[in-house]
Amino acid sequence: MKNKKVQEANFDIKKWVIFVLFLSVLIGGFYFLFKPKGENEAQQAIRQAKFYVKMAGELAQDSGKPEDLANYDLAKDALERANKFNIESDFNAATAEAQRSAGYAQKVIRTSRSGRSNANIRFEEVVGEVFVKNKNQVDFQVANKDMGLDEGSVLRTSLQGACRISFEDGMNLTVRPGSVLALETNLEKGDDTYGLALSLEKGTVVIKTSQTGAAKVHVLSEHGRTVLYQNTHAAIAVNTSSEKSVEVRVLAGRADARSGPKSVRVSQNQRVSFSTKLFNKNTVTLPQQPILTSPTPFAKFPVNQNGFASVALRWDAPRDTSKFHLELSNDALFVKMIRDQTRVTGTRQDFQALSPGVYFWRVASTSTTNIEGFPSDSRRFEVVQAEGKVDSGSQKTAPPHLEIGTPLIQGLVAIVKGRTARDATVKVNGEIAIVSKENGSFSHVIHFPGKGLYQIMVIAESSTGRLATKEIKIEIKD
Repeated sequence: MKNKKVQEANFDIKKWVIFVLFLSVLIGGFYFLFKPKGENEAQQAIRQAKFYVKMAGELAQDSGKPEDLANYDLAKDALERANKFNIESDFNAATAEAQRSAGYAQKVIRTSRSGRSNANIRFEEVVGEVFVKNKNQVDFQVANKDMGLDEGSVLRTSLQGACRISFEDGMNLTVRPGSVLALETNLEKGDDTYGLALSLEKGTVVIKTSQTGAAKVHVLSEHGRTVLYQNTHAAIAVNTSSEKSVEVRVLAGRADARSGPKSVRVSQNQRVSFSTKLFNKNTVTLPQQPILTSPTPFAKFPVNQNGFASVALRWDAPRDTSKFHLELSNDALFVKMIRDQTRVTGTRQDFQALSPGVYFWRVASTSTTNIEGFPSDSRRFEVVQAEGKVDSGSQKTAPPHLEIGTPLIQGLVAIVKGRTARDATVKVNGEIAIVSKENGSFSHVIHFPGKGLYQIMVIAESSTGRLATKEIKIEIKD
């Protein structure tokens, strides 16, 4: 009798296990069949729309034509709706609105008479001597922001030149001084590769790949190639001295350094060097970036009676840091240096006699083993004439109102919502956020590469050029 009861109990357990497994398979099947589809397509469409809307905004402002301004407003409104639908996981509607936004923006681009190219690869910043030779051209030309680039373009920067380039999919790269770079056709075109490969003959490029999708970016050199994956921030340097080599540094994301059959994975805050003769698979850990604390972004300092201003730069030091590398420049790409000081001890540097002008600064950490990491994000401040001090109480010259709510964090994504003046332009970590013309509200999605502490910088610029800034620190735990 006892054995019979045990057998019956075991039979009941088996029935329940089978039922639970069946129910799990059923639920999984329903989820697979009815889950929202098209997320990648929606995000790709939104990225492309942002690219075109940004270009259209610049062209519409230059032309001043009513039809251009009207189409630009329609493009912004459609992009705002696309972001809203994307947050609500209505990806089909998000894709449709993003495509509608791109269509309105492209109308501005096609009809504009500003002389700018409508290429999908374009200059964002050009500092100093930069030369470009586009496909089918024989000679190099002096580069400027109105030029477009295409597959086959070759860039050359002098020792006093640098540029930043943006791509339609959201990728951007900075070409440092003394570099030669070609935008080559990728031999591995397909769903998992980007349509261009970058052939780096010499010098340094800093690359931020697109935030989503499966696209890869190939950086080719004489010694091999580096493959960068999505949402990766990395620097690749080709040394053409007697000891020719390639150095790969990854701040966020991941990359594969390859030379022939040999390969090594380079992850967040790592560095590796290789050449055709020597391939070392041992990666080196880079120190963390410092966090700049003072002055606040876009701060203004009036000059004293002698025509100069005193400015104290301060930052927070990461652990295991022995000294710092401080850079101060008059340009955002740090070509024309005012101060390029390594081996700085402490976390403060005072400048007693800065003349009127715009300044950019950043700091890199050097570890106790004498390894330098990536520089921090740069900040800007301005030294102004005393008589040019703005009356903050004037309604016309006051900065726009800016309020930011607590960011909503979902995995590696943060959703930043806020409100500002209806005619203000808003950037979140350098990306344009669409502002509602009805009430000044905005919402923007920021993707992060992994766990860690991050800063979110929100900048609102009024129609009169005044700036309001908010800085938020968040932690990604997933």
